[in-house]
Amino acid sequence: MLPNTAASGGGVTRSDLGGVDWSRVVVAATFCARLRGLMPRPRDRGLLLRTWTVHGFGMREALRVYGIDDHGEVTTSHLLRPQRVIVSPGSTWMLEVPINWPEIPIGSLIPFPR
Repeated sequence: MLPNTAASGGGVTRSDLGGVDWSRVVVAATFCARLRGLMPRPRDRGLLLRTWTVHGFGMREALRVYGIDDHGEVTTSHLLRPQRVIVSPGSTWMLEVPINWPEIPIGSLIPFPR
């Protein structure tokens, strides 16, 4: 899981990022985890993937997907509907979160593994 940087002295607080609780975000480190996405996870989890494209095949409900560049800046925000694909050129990471999570503003810097 991502560290809660507010607790570890990183300077980013939950309120800076629209109330997102980074302790609820899991990093997809394997091919299988990336392919599976959030499908088997509870609705209160997010998933960070090192990729610039994500799919909604096998999904039953929409997700919010953010494109993140090498510097940790949120560059795009998309609604990923079932059976669709999101391509975000220039993104190094994609963050999938449930649709009911707080919105992360474009331009926000997020804590993520480098």
